[in-house]
Amino acid sequence: VYSPQDLYPPELWAAASAYFGGLDDANMVLPGGRYSCAQVLVARRLDFLAGRSLGQVCHIVQLAISQKKLLGYLNGAVVPYKRSQSMVKEKCAEVGRPCSSAARGTTKVATWDVVRSCLQEIIATMPPGAESIPLSNMKRIFRSR
Repeated sequence: VYSPQDLYPPELWAAASAYFGGLDDANMVLPGGRYSCAQVLVARRLDFLAGRSLGQVCHIVQLAISQKKLLGYLNGAVVPYKRSQSMVKEKCAEVGRPCSSAARGTTKVATWDVVRSCLQEIIATMPPGAESIPLSNMKRIFRSR
């Protein structure tokens, strides 16, 4: 499911693109987790997913989000990429501007001093032997400041 390898035919991706691009408001919101999203897609009996296992559909969902930009996230749900917060963030990054988020209610940008201080705190509080820290933990620490 986590493999970045795309073993699926271009026809599958073309059909997926047409399907997700054509979803109406009533059908565009899918559950936020890959597994739950895949279950809903399998239940819809889509021709381009016919004969695929649930695990393969999970992998297809992962690739559609991470590589193909057919799907993205909006308020914790999976939606067509063109309607996602993922697309908004990418567009902001392309022009080098911060992306404000109504959910966070802030548009503050950290200064280098704050970044340095947060990173020092993170490193100082890492458990012995730990070589990494989850990105979500880093985000939480930065947002708490």
